[in-house]
Amino acid sequence: MGTQPTSTEIVVRGVLRKGGMILACRAKARGHLFLPGGHLEFGEKAREALEREWMEEMGVECAAGRFLGVAEQVYRSASGVETHEMSLVFKVRCAALRPPAPVEGIEGHVRFEWIPEGGLAAAGVLPAKLAGGGGEGLAGRGGGFA
Repeated sequence: MGTQPTSTEIVVRGVLRKGGMILACRAKARGHLFLPGGHLEFGEKAREALEREWMEEMGVECAAGRFLGVAEQVYRSASGVETHEMSLVFKVRCAALRPPAPVEGIEGHVRFEWIPEGGLAAAGVLPAKLAGGGGEGLAGRGGGFA
């Protein structure tokens, strides 16, 4: 590796699928679209981290369910840090959220939107492997992702 700063991050993401729609989260500053979730804290169990993140971001209780796979990506952050991110993806159940009702966020840097299941790639969901078709990603309901 070079001398530029690097970071390795473990992230938990949740898939809430209802009525042919999937809940996504958009960063207001840069426009990136991703599944709701956040960073795993040291010593925290992945499912518990996901449930905590949804409460912090949306103020709703959810239940993190079946593990769907890992999405791995390497990218350069806005600040120039080379980042290696591992996203642990879980199915989520949440009675409080139902499309097409808007989802209000608590944190001001993101907004939530419902994306049609077949429209994840066109919407630009990141990591892109989550949106892949042909049996890969969430569109094809495949697993693994890496």
